[in-house]
Amino acid sequence: MNSQLPQFTKSIRLDASDLLINCMDGLEDFVSFLDRLYSKWSVQVDFEKLREEPPVEYMAQVLWLIFGIYTAKYRELTSSVIQATNDKTFLVFALCGRAIIETTATLRYYNNKFLGQIRTAKDPDAFDADEIKSIIELLDTHSRGGRFNWAMFLTSPRSDMVKHLVDAGKNKIKGSQTNPEQINVKTTISKWAKDQPEVLLAYDFFCELVHPNLGSNFMMMGYKDTSVEVCGTTEKALARSIAIEGIQFLAPVIKEAQLCQVNLLGWAASIKQEPKF
Repeated sequence: MNSQLPQFTKSIRLDASDLLINCMDGLEDFVSFLDRLYSKWSVQVDFEKLREEPPVEYMAQVLWLIFGIYTAKYRELTSSVIQATNDKTFLVFALCGRAIIETTATLRYYNNKFLGQIRTAKDPDAFDADEIKSIIELLDTHSRGGRFNWAMFLTSPRSDMVKHLVDAGKNKIKGSQTNPEQINVKTTISKWAKDQPEVLLAYDFFCELVHPNLGSNFMMMGYKDTSVEVCGTTEKALARSIAIEGIQFLAPVIKEAQLCQVNLLGWAASIKQEPKF
């Protein structure tokens, strides 16, 4: 592994169970794999020019873009999980851990939607016009779905945007942004849980650790004699023990993320073998 990439420290590995060591190895290997992709490739998409290309070219390039986005996200999030564990910034560990679960749930959701499009196609090797339109809409939502009005944010005074948000809240206006409406993460988690119910525990665990409640309080704590301790020279032993559980929860999520990435890569390559890297 590249020495510049984060690795779990020897102190964390000391006296660790075989299961924990395997989990830590899995996270480190994933970061190493992602870093090789990230360092080698630079995905470039000119959407103005791409709109003039045939639909198949459009689908291919957006798939490569999505693959690049997830490569960058997973690299940053998984590296941060390892580094935060080493630095004992356990709340950061928890925030990144939850983000990994939500990111994987979203990627898995859209992958399954895309697979459904392929399975229901009259001819998977030659989509008709309606099928192509449906796939492009799916890719569009995947790549730029959201609920934040970026167009207004980038072009309007902040006071106008605040007023717009207040008015929208009063009138219960939904989906006023110009980009497609995103899929709620609770929906993606629920879909995943139908196949792998254990993801519910992992997600609930990480949500508890980042919300302003007892769980996130634990991430600041250590022990001193018979008392809990925060601030100062606190060793955060309680937070460390919880983070170790979190690493073991994340390992199977990382495996699912790798599988989703491979599927995404396969579809992108099958449409167009040579990406514009």
